[in-house]
Amino acid sequence: MALAVEVEDLWFKYQTSKEWVLRGVNLKVEKGEYVGLLGPASAGKTTLCMTFNGLIPHYVKGVFRGVVRVFGVDTSKVDLVDLAKDVQVVFQEAASQLIMSSVEEELVYPLVNLRGLTVEEARAEALRALRELGVAHLASRNPQTCSGGEKQRILLALMLALKPKLLVVDEATSDLDPEISEVFYRLSKELNEEGTTVIVVTQDTDRLVEVADRVILMERGLIVNEGDPREVMRRAQLLDGIVRTPQVVEYALELRRLGLELETLPLTVEEVVELVRRARSKGREPVV
Repeated sequence: MALAVEVEDLWFKYQTSKEWVLRGVNLKVEKGEYVGLLGPASAGKTTLCMTFNGLIPHYVKGVFRGVVRVFGVDTSKVDLVDLAKDVQVVFQEAASQLIMSSVEEELVYPLVNLRGLTVEEARAEALRALRELGVAHLASRNPQTCSGGEKQRILLALMLALKPKLLVVDEATSDLDPEISEVFYRLSKELNEEGTTVIVVTQDTDRLVEVADRVILMERGLIVNEGDPREVMRRAQLLDGIVRTPQVVEYALELRRLGLELETLPLTVEEVVELVRRARSKGREPVV
């Protein structure tokens, strides 16, 4: 089993905190997986993500114990710039991650330096990515004059254009409208199918369960459950107080309570429609 991420007995607390934010986390993510990381606020999700690109322990100081390896490299023993060649993390707060004088430059500079493209190639790739996320018209704008949702789109366009070996998206779709959020999930899944390992932290369980290979639940600095999305969502009672159950799953479980037999738990609207269609064909329509 080739691993993209390996976390062993990871503990961390910030300099200003008396409490451990991560408490003995153990995690393995295989190369090419698409993983959803779910949990309530203060579960430790963002802190864990900051260890993947070396922000912790190199930049964010605190008490760090354990080992984090990304593609076999101990992130505590390698420079952040070297990690950036393979690992890209985009966080919810977009403004602090945009530093260039124009949106186009935000993409062109890293495409030249990290992907090795020529300036002309980088500009073409930048415009293509910006167009996919619906912000090509902002190419000449100063990114700090853009709205929060536009800034998130710009960052996501950059990360998708860089085509890293590991892409980590931490709540960076929170300000996107449903249409653009759908575009992100489609593009990130395409990137994943090309070989990129993807980890997405989100509250959008409805869409995530459709694309993820595995779902991981965190609470109070610990991984409390993980597995195939269908199996994790089937144990819906475990989600109470941690994350919102996807609407499709809630509907399917209600159908089961009304007497409809579920051979497998549906995760998409199309699967629910097919489930009801088959039930009707067998004369087993649920009684409301």
